[in-house]
Amino acid sequence: MYDKLKNIISEAVRDAVNETSRRQKVQQAIQGKKRRVKTIGIISAQNPMGSDGSELPSDYNKRSHEELLDVLKNGQYRFYVTDGMYGSPERSVMVFNISRDELIKLAYAFNQESAIFVDMTNGDDVSYQYWGGDDHNSPLKLQREEHEIVDATNDRDFYTKISRKFKFRIPFFECVESYYDLIEARTSQYDVDRLITECVEPGWSGKHRYFCRGKLHGKLR
Repeated sequence: MYDKLKNIISEAVRDAVNETSRRQKVQQAIQGKKRRVKTIGIISAQNPMGSDGSELPSDYNKRSHEELLDVLKNGQYRFYVTDGMYGSPERSVMVFNISRDELIKLAYAFNQESAIFVDMTNGDDVSYQYWGGDDHNSPLKLQREEHEIVDATNDRDFYTKISRKFKFRIPFFECVESYYDLIEARTSQYDVDRLITECVEPGWSGKHRYFCRGKLHGKLR
């Protein structure tokens, strides 16, 4: 009995150590510090086309996530599942050494409005690219490109969590806190019609439209 309990404890400790090591390697990879990782795709199968999930069947996100994992396993991809917040809670997957074209195909297959492609093929430079669009009537386009990630420990939204101690955000858009303040200020200056207009008129980013929609629907506090 003692030996059986000892083996169970040993296996649990080994699993915990292995998981900690894996998280550390993923953290190093997203920072461009793993020589054998040349690209990373960050994608989700949940909340299609920017949905907050409220109008989806109750099991949609779970089923879609599992389907994405099956596709990646069948394709012999290495990947790491993360939790994040992108307007609403969302499980994402970091896919290692995937081509940009393959990543965009996955985005279309799972009805996603965006995906992130991390390119580390140019020496020490790490290119974090936001590929997105408002619908699938036209190809996803490179919307923004950055060359750093930032600490998102205190962010409420638009972050990816690798471990309890490591959350990051790629600064594609203005600080989330600033956007909350901006929309709050605009409410006192603009009427509802103006917010609706900014949801649809050209010249505003997809994320700005998201925040306007959120304010209109009472989802941003």
